[in-house]
Amino acid sequence: MPKAKINGIELYYEEHGEGPAVVFVHGAGGNHMSWWQQVPVFAPSYRCVTFDQRGFGASANTTGDEGTETLHRDLAGLMDHLEIPQAMLVAQSLGGWAVWGLAERHPERVRAIVMADTPGDIPAPFLVSWARKGGVRRREGEDVLDRAFSPRLHDERPALAYLYRQIQGLNPPRQPRARVNILKSLADREPMDLSHVAIPALFIVGEEDDLIPPEVIEAAAAAIPGAQFLKVPGAGHSVYFEKAEIFNDAVLRFFESVE
Repeated sequence: MPKAKINGIELYYEEHGEGPAVVFVHGAGGNHMSWWQQVPVFAPSYRCVTFDQRGFGASANTTGDEGTETLHRDLAGLMDHLEIPQAMLVAQSLGGWAVWGLAERHPERVRAIVMADTPGDIPAPFLVSWARKGGVRRREGEDVLDRAFSPRLHDERPALAYLYRQIQGLNPPRQPRARVNILKSLADREPMDLSHVAIPALFIVGEEDDLIPPEVIEAAAAAIPGAQFLKVPGAGHSVYFEKAEIFNDAVLRFFESVE
């Protein structure tokens, strides 16, 4: 099992393919295996890196650190370990905080970003306001990860819904405070003008996303100069998993335009 010693822990990772580097950063409902529908498609043209963020999959969070600063530091540390000076980054949900954190602090290391169902902690005025008003709405007695994909997936593709749960179930138990801290990091920011950002960006959201609504992701895209925005019908919070063909095609075309 390939592991890298990063920021006090051992981070599990995998590499597939050759070419320009693409790092896939999973969300709170997944781990490196979440990208099983992406890696075989991207690997013929790209060096694909998947990994378990700390506290997920085989990356035990032995230090107990789950802050947003740690997320992007882990990502940068893994790129250093793999001798990747610059990469295209694909983020899902929680992964957006790692990806945007790196893009904001070290833009020279980021060739392009794909933000799927995530605003990260992009300090655009609308996003900060949304986070301060509560962000993700919780329902009594519910785990928000129960809304990780559209309810229709259970009926239309039950095997896929089952697989999502199996992948999620391989993660060790996590404290609820981790998700709260992630949202708080955006609420604590001061709104900023982002007209100076020069990183190519694609924002993707499921039309039925019940966790982070399409209008939030659209506002994130509007805040980044030249960013592209795609809303996918029939998908919830996990477009990459629910509508992989549409997701893969959009991201590949975006990467081609960047190259």
